[in-house]
Amino acid sequence: MHKNILSYTSAQKDLSLQQKIGQLFMPAVFINDTEEEVVKMEQLIHDHYVGALCFFHSRASAATNFEGKKKVVHNEKSYDRLKTLIERYQKAAQQPLLIAIDAEWGLAMRIENTPQYPYAITLGALTNNLDLIEQVGQHIGLDCKEAGIHWNLSPVVDINSNPENPVIGYRSFGDSKDEVLSKAGAYLKGMASSGTLNSIKHFPGHGDTATDSHLGLPVIDKSLEELQGNELYPFCQLIQKGVDSVMVGHLLLPQLDSEEPSTTSSKIITDLLRNTLGFDGVVISDALNMHAVSQRYPEKGKLEATAFAAGMDMLCFSENVAEGITEILNTATEAEIQQSFKRIWQLKEKAFSHSKDGTPSQKSSELNRLLAQNTLTELYGKAEEVSKIKDGEFLNLSVNNNTQNRFSHKIEEDLGQKPWDLAKDKAIVETLLEKHQNVVLSIFPPAVKPKNNFGFENEVLDFIKHIITQKNVLLYLFGNPYALDIMGLLPTSNAVVVYQDFPEFQEEAFQHFIGQVTAKGKLPVQLKTFLAMKSDIISSWEKNALEWIKVIQNQSIPSRKFTNAAIVETIKNLKGKKIADIGCGEGWLTREMTALGWEATGLDAIASLISEAKTKGKEAYHVVTFEDIISGKTIPNTPFDAAVFNFCLYLKDNLVPLLQNTLNHLTIGGNVAIQTLHPFFLAQNGMPYKSQWLTDSWKGLPGNFEDGHSWYARTLEDWINELNGLQHGGVSIKEVVNDEEKPISLIIKIKKA
Repeated sequence: MHKNILSYTSAQKDLSLQQKIGQLFMPAVFINDTEEEVVKMEQLIHDHYVGALCFFHSRASAATNFEGKKKVVHNEKSYDRLKTLIERYQKAAQQPLLIAIDAEWGLAMRIENTPQYPYAITLGALTNNLDLIEQVGQHIGLDCKEAGIHWNLSPVVDINSNPENPVIGYRSFGDSKDEVLSKAGAYLKGMASSGTLNSIKHFPGHGDTATDSHLGLPVIDKSLEELQGNELYPFCQLIQKGVDSVMVGHLLLPQLDSEEPSTTSSKIITDLLRNTLGFDGVVISDALNMHAVSQRYPEKGKLEATAFAAGMDMLCFSENVAEGITEILNTATEAEIQQSFKRIWQLKEKAFSHSKDGTPSQKSSELNRLLAQNTLTELYGKAEEVSKIKDGEFLNLSVNNNTQNRFSHKIEEDLGQKPWDLAKDKAIVETLLEKHQNVVLSIFPPAVKPKNNFGFENEVLDFIKHIITQKNVLLYLFGNPYALDIMGLLPTSNAVVVYQDFPEFQEEAFQHFIGQVTAKGKLPVQLKTFLAMKSDIISSWEKNALEWIKVIQNQSIPSRKFTNAAIVETIKNLKGKKIADIGCGEGWLTREMTALGWEATGLDAIASLISEAKTKGKEAYHVVTFEDIISGKTIPNTPFDAAVFNFCLYLKDNLVPLLQNTLNHLTIGGNVAIQTLHPFFLAQNGMPYKSQWLTDSWKGLPGNFEDGHSWYARTLEDWINELNGLQHGGVSIKEVVNDEEKPISLIIKIKKA
């Protein structure tokens, strides 16, 4: 154990109650502070027995400069300054300080000229290779230890389910609770091997909000049951495995506590986090200077005391240390103070007992290259155009953000295509575009956060949209994938997400461009312009269809109520999308999905059913005929994110063009499920199909059940073979899959290339 750290037994006896309260405070310190400000902090640490410090870059950085109006000054010697200040502050402290920092993607998050690793959203693109994330955690932890930092306030385990999230976004591993859990777990494992303390954040989940808690108080209006099913899941699982601390975010959850935000809510910290989830480690606040909570408590020290009373142990970024200590001393019980002090001191013992020795197994550049090779993600809406662009003449365009564009220059160096900057060379580019149909467009967004359109100037963004709509574009995005949502992408657009602008990522992107590297990554979030239907909704159709078989076998009429419930159970938690219900009948499903927030378009061939659907659905429900979509007329709510075909295989001549045009209306990543109860498919498996319901419902349609019509001799395999390889509107059907585990397939799952 470090020679300067007392054992808990000695500290518990030697420190006064007021000094123990001082150990619960973690004021912010800034690398670029003036000497006057440093001396002032040294005095505060000494006089009030401050227990911890959290380092930030400067008072113009995001930690205090919420509106971004102050200019951040670059300091080439930040790292040396950091180590110097740590030494000075430790000397000023009467008891060793815990030194903390936000190093989610490395010390580079706060300090110039230090190793930077990919954002969490980039790591989220890994389809396996958790060992690479573990190495990232270890590298970051060792970098922290070398600098004299004990506590890395990461990782973020928020599930970023809201694309509009202004503050989490790229800091999250993705929008899947399982992916967030597994990848956060690997990161924590790596960091633990270095001996660096961790903190999972922002409890109870900051992902599903469009409000920045630096500026306002986000509201998460969900029940405990909903939270347990998603937001709380990673926290619960990781707590059971063991974490050093949990950071509580500034959030209002009215269904859990209608009055207090999580920071000051005993219902959330004590009842939920402590008692329900069983966490007995250190609970640390998010920065208390953030407007979500700081403006609620104008009286100095009141916020700190209220947060402590709710169950908080460590008060991060307290701007009122002296007043906070006095307020807690006057309002809290000795038992409460002793309990939090014990947690903090034991965390100190753990930090100071670990050896500082240890070196990464490889250089940060080598690790970043491996990560680049495994995260590149293809989002192709018209894959056949990609090779045409690469193999023919193309315009080498870019939008740079003061970044050395190795990618475009490598294209020039190896392929002879001169690079042009969309903003700097606008007049020349406009002329060149008249002569070129194919464009390779590399985009380096000015900002990683979505505020103000990721920093794009309106004129530049409009130019990007124009090129995408008018030309055959292969886009390489070196930044936050959410930026694709503002670029006017079409269902037929082709994009490659590179995520980072590091030299290693740019070099691997070029290798991908020339066909030497295969894209192995998977988009870790759903984009508004690349919405993919969840796989479980297709399985719900399959489950539902099997129930239809049961009722038909019993010569009974299918229950709409049953069918309704089976599907709704699966889709009710999904965010609203646009769906085409083809073979909608009188529209029970379409109306149900509309009620759940989907924009549903119903299509059917029978006029009377369409009329009934319109009557029941009213203005919220759109219905068109098959002929409308086959003829290419404008369809409401297109492009679709998903399409479901109900009992449409009897269409014979119209099914293929109907399917083709539906595919043309799908967004990139959209899926199609075909559910069929064609009598022949039932009959060929020895199942009865003659029932009054079938006879009445199918009367007047092509052929007759008993007339030997040749079309009924078609097998399911015939349909699969005919649909396989179908291409239309830039969407290729890669494979039509029959469910081999069941004697009859009622669902044809179409996988797009």
